[in-house]
Amino acid sequence: MVSVVLKVLSGCGARSRQADLPRDGETAAIRAPSSSARGVVIWRFCLFSLIGVLLNAQEIPRSKVNLRSQDKEAALGAQLANEVRNRTSSLGDAAVLGFVEDVGWRLAPHVTGANSHWEFAVIRDDAGGNTHEPLSMPGGYIFVPANLILEANNEAELAGMLAHAMAHVAAIHQSFGEEARLAGTPLIFLGGWMGEGAPTAMPLGFLQIQRKKELDADRAAVNVMAAAGYNPAAFVDYIRRAQPALSGDAGKYSPLPLRDKRISALETAAATLAPGSRTNSDIFIAIQERVRELVTSSAGDVPSEEPPALRRKNE
Repeated sequence: MVSVVLKVLSGCGARSRQADLPRDGETAAIRAPSSSARGVVIWRFCLFSLIGVLLNAQEIPRSKVNLRSQDKEAALGAQLANEVRNRTSSLGDAAVLGFVEDVGWRLAPHVTGANSHWEFAVIRDDAGGNTHEPLSMPGGYIFVPANLILEANNEAELAGMLAHAMAHVAAIHQSFGEEARLAGTPLIFLGGWMGEGAPTAMPLGFLQIQRKKELDADRAAVNVMAAAGYNPAAFVDYIRRAQPALSGDAGKYSPLPLRDKRISALETAAATLAPGSRTNSDIFIAIQERVRELVTSSAGDVPSEEPPALRRKNE
């Protein structure tokens, strides 16, 4: 069944790439701003739909729900992570990856409901729309775009987005229980890679569910940040700066909650927490400069075909 999912995803990928092609009257250099985001959303909607089919197609005996669900989660996560590796380019720097891992593992003990396995990669691809949200997948796979490191003003802002992505993984893990099998629609959510404000044929009901999951992940993220010693206000600052204010159709079809609503919910959640003292570090500044050098030096070059390396804590 997983192989069928991946085959259909390849077809979706072809359609999403077609959405990125220049239209009549456009050039490759001057493309309609929403075309890339539209292609991404097409690919993601296919992914969500097929994962729902996969989850509901497998009968799970009640006496073995937990074991079988965990097996499915691990197998599906590994397959999808491999698909992402084939579609992205690694930044290819051990120091940058090591720093992201350190931040991730600082947060990990405080992520409620997730499994204990986390694998991180840093990719060159500009994923996650304007907020550069990492792609989070079943089994604890996190793909962090290099542009997130560049956009963040400090380590705490990076930690906030990483905690948000890890909260999505925890939600995925929980959805692999019996509730996901019994649901009529897929409950699984994969964070990241959803361009903002791209009108598509995606059902509005699906977008409403996704926005709620974004807000849930935001609330979980500020709790994780505070428990790990970071100041949650940094996450609020990042969203205020990075996420654009949308209106009209752009806001209607955005996979993210409207910025003002999101900021208000974040401020409410953060107000109840004792902020940690950790905001920035000298190593973050050095790593950010290293990423800038790597991205700048590769500008105009053919992207590396080396897939992003995912490492577990003990590797």
